[in-house]
Amino acid sequence: MISYVNLSTSGSPLADAIGVTGNHFAVSLISVGAIMATASVLLTTILGVSRVVFAMARNNDMPKFLCNIHSKFKTPYYAVVATGTLMILAVIFADLPSIVIVSSFAALLYYSLANLAAIRLSRRKNHFSIVSSVGLLSCLGLLAFLRIDSWIIGIIGVAIGIVFYQAMRKIKKTSLRN
Repeated sequence: MISYVNLSTSGSPLADAIGVTGNHFAVSLISVGAIMATASVLLTTILGVSRVVFAMARNNDMPKFLCNIHSKFKTPYYAVVATGTLMILAVIFADLPSIVIVSSFAALLYYSLANLAAIRLSRRKNHFSIVSSVGLLSCLGLLAFLRIDSWIIGIIGVAIGIVFYQAMRKIKKTSLRN
């Protein structure tokens, strides 16, 4: 219907492909569906990440105020607002391809570490986990194909996270002594 070269540079390849048919209703339908799918993914991400932030705050790995629960809605509202704000700032100050490559790096690194942890746990029980080994190798293989800028930004992000974690541990130790 349309050249792959044109699709590779398009911001909305499905709508462009359908647009060739001349059916404006189908283009509108595809565009609305894409917007709804994007909003759904963003909402799921905000809710998921905010729950991780909430759990980390509850374990004293993040500032304590992030684990406050709303009295009426019973949700971690500060964590949701903080996560949403960070995502809005990312969209404002970064372009979509950069966000995607950093997200890909973060997800693959996370799953690599989760598979590595599963392998280490299975070794303690004296058995070998083929699923975790294949998962680790596939994640590392996919990481190898990411662009170098995703590695640079990802490593900087991990370094910032390590510094933040160490600072929180130091604060936690100081507060336990007092």
